[in-house]
Amino acid sequence: MVDPSSNLRKRLHFLRNRAPDEFKEVQLAMNAWAGTKLAMVTGLSPDQLPQFQGQMQGIESILTLMKDSETKPND
Repeated sequence: MVDPSSNLRKRLHFLRNRAPDEFKEVQLAMNAWAGTKLAMVTGLSPDQLPQFQGQMQGIESILTLMKDSETKPND
């Protein structure tokens, strides 16, 4: 079975090679955004936690794809 994210990883790898500085800046900005968002968890009500958890998992998936685009772009 083909990994559905393999095409995205390949495209991210291509982008990383074409614009390495900009790619790194986006990666750092997303990391900072995730950190800021994570700091907000203490102010959330319990009924907001499932949505917050889903958002954080989405951010983590994007950051993982960005990282994987360097180390294993053609899996």
